[in-house]
Amino acid sequence: MTMRLTDECSSLPVESWATCSLALGYALDAAVALGSIDQRESVIRRLNLSVALLRQVPVNTEVDILNPGHLIDLLFQELPISSDEARDLSVEWRALDIAQIRILRAAKNLVSPALGLARLAPREIDGRLKAWEEVFPSLP
Repeated sequence: MTMRLTDECSSLPVESWATCSLALGYALDAAVALGSIDQRESVIRRLNLSVALLRQVPVNTEVDILNPGHLIDLLFQELPISSDEARDLSVEWRALDIAQIRILRAAKNLVSPALGLARLAPREIDGRLKAWEEVFPSLP
């Protein structure tokens, strides 16, 4: 579904976007409910898809997958650590135990597409990502 949306998004009529967004949400929610992916992976997939879509179509705040503000809200609900904690831990991340490294990697996997969204739609993104943008290069 995500590949088809990405490949055909430029020709998709505006009135179809709400339906596509709902269908994507349903598919990801079903995958989470079945245990195929976890909630964090669901958010990562939404963020990555939105970055790909917003390279081709304009922001639409009425459609979840085209609404950077909504997606950044999802990001901050799912982040397992604050930017300050990540900054402190990432200084010597190689000395950390594997669980802490996984937390830093999870944060990086979430923040990476969010920073892409911020570059594509800077007016739509609030300043909450600024601290993450600074700590991002030091994450494992």
